[in-house]
Amino acid sequence: MCFLIIGALIEIVHFFINSYETTGVIVYAFLIFFVLLGINVYRSSVKKMNRIAESETYRKLAFIDFQTQVLNRTAYYNFVENYKGSREHYCIILFDMNNLKQINDSYGHLYGDRIIKTFSDCAMDAFRKYGKIYRIGGDEFITLIKDPDMSLVNKACRKFEENVFNQKKVQYQFTVAYGFNEFTADKPDDFYFAQKEADTKMYAMKADMKESNEFVFVNRQVKIIQDDIVTIDFSNSFKL
Repeated sequence: MCFLIIGALIEIVHFFINSYETTGVIVYAFLIFFVLLGINVYRSSVKKMNRIAESETYRKLAFIDFQTQVLNRTAYYNFVENYKGSREHYCIILFDMNNLKQINDSYGHLYGDRIIKTFSDCAMDAFRKYGKIYRIGGDEFITLIKDPDMSLVNKACRKFEENVFNQKKVQYQFTVAYGFNEFTADKPDDFYFAQKEADTKMYAMKADMKESNEFVFVNRQVKIIQDDIVTIDFSNSFKL
């Protein structure tokens, strides 16, 4: 602005002193003014975009479970509580790993955390192209699929079971029970009712696995690689 004022004063003085001739200084003053104005606008825009990017980054970080890299409990309940849809079709799948408490008590929480991460990776591989995956508790996960094709959902469930059975990341052969429910959502409560139904089906599957003594492991020794190699004795049976 001061370039513009100085240029205008010079132009006025020169105009009266030199018989009403102009110098063109005002033109250069205007040019400098607009160049500086453009630079200032650019810098302000960059700062604003950086603030928006940082805000978006912080928002995303607030919704991520750092251990597993899936969405967290906050993200799930934020979505549900702010749901504004109408008659939208969803499928909810609730997963719960078996024997986590015994694993943590017997072999330590670090090993339990490795199993949870492996469990999460198995779910991500099977379901991420169909919907979103949330960790809502220690070993509880939810997959939420909008407009589900149930033939594809069943295929993804089989893929998940294969992933869990064939995984090689941890040597303990963990197992997972799950239940799913189709529903139509008009309001947040519809998600909670559907989650309760999926939870009931999950516990029914857990009971069936327990009754059939499926995946009970005895008298095994495995070597677990963390920072060092640790030998762990699986001398006791784990029942669901």
